[in-house]
Amino acid sequence: MPLLFNNNFCKKNKTMRKKKVPLNYSISPCYNTPVLSKIVRTVHDSAAPAIVHIETSQYPDIHGHSEKKIFALPLSNSNSGVIISKNGYILTSTSMLSFGNHVTAYMRDGKVLSGTIVGKDASLNLALIKVNATNLPFISLSRKNNSRTGDLVVALGNPTGAECTISAGMINGYYDELLIGRSRIIRNLIQTDAAINVTNIGGPLLNLEGQLIGINSFRNQGIHFCSDLAKSYKSIKDMIHARSTFLEMMGIRTMDVVIDEINRIWFCITNQSAVKVISVATDGIASQCGMRPGDTIISLDSIPIEGIQDLRKFFADKTLDAPVSIIKMNILRKKKMITINIKLSRSESA
Repeated sequence: MPLLFNNNFCKKNKTMRKKKVPLNYSISPCYNTPVLSKIVRTVHDSAAPAIVHIETSQYPDIHGHSEKKIFALPLSNSNSGVIISKNGYILTSTSMLSFGNHVTAYMRDGKVLSGTIVGKDASLNLALIKVNATNLPFISLSRKNNSRTGDLVVALGNPTGAECTISAGMINGYYDELLIGRSRIIRNLIQTDAAINVTNIGGPLLNLEGQLIGINSFRNQGIHFCSDLAKSYKSIKDMIHARSTFLEMMGIRTMDVVIDEINRIWFCITNQSAVKVISVATDGIASQCGMRPGDTIISLDSIPIEGIQDLRKFFADKTLDAPVSIIKMNILRKKKMITINIKLSRSESA
């Protein structure tokens, strides 16, 4: 294959000279065949009307007051997003949503839509926006992702509100979770070599069938990542229906801790680490069930909890098979191992 684009080889081969084989490609030759280029353009043309440019803004807050009189211009940030329902729900990334709750969305056809952020999930790096409009072009969410590692994908964005940017690549892999920096865990990610940058963060990642499989999320050390929407489907639907996750309803702030060796031996704990409760909200489920600041969560329903990521995963995956469900939480409190029953009901998650 390398010889096909070698200049010396072309000089020796008259047939190839007659066909005028191009000697320079700006992208990999496998992405530049006429048939594949046509498929990519079709995906772009079909999806482009549903891709929006998003701007968020907020005046600086001084002593609890929004100082419009002092500052002529508000703080602002921009992002791309994709409309996922005809009645105005837009999915985007939290990466660039730094300022304010008020959102302006600019469509390719010139429409300007006003909206608000109605949901965020930092562990998935996803945000949901609702704009005041109906009968919008949209790309449907799917419970299943038919794409596999090695499949070609297209990343789209709308950096100006007018025309969409496009980059092509392939899926390099899937990750259940990834550690960013020292402590931030992001779940359900797709790694791709399609370029993810400021022009398309928040925009959609599509396979060549036009299926919405991801949201362009971030670049870390030159590697590009997108949120996997099939794995995050339940969380997105919860945001649409204004349902809080069970962990949010618990009303606790936590941190990772290492379990003392004496406690591990005395109480026969298999965990090396656990989760310590820093604070308990008075109106949360945890407070109602008797949890206190300083409690160390060892396990939930006999599943070891060795860190905040385990805690998040447990509650994110939790489904209720009955109207009321009881979770048995083993905690360490003042050198004693006790069990607390956490009561969850369907009505609380609705």
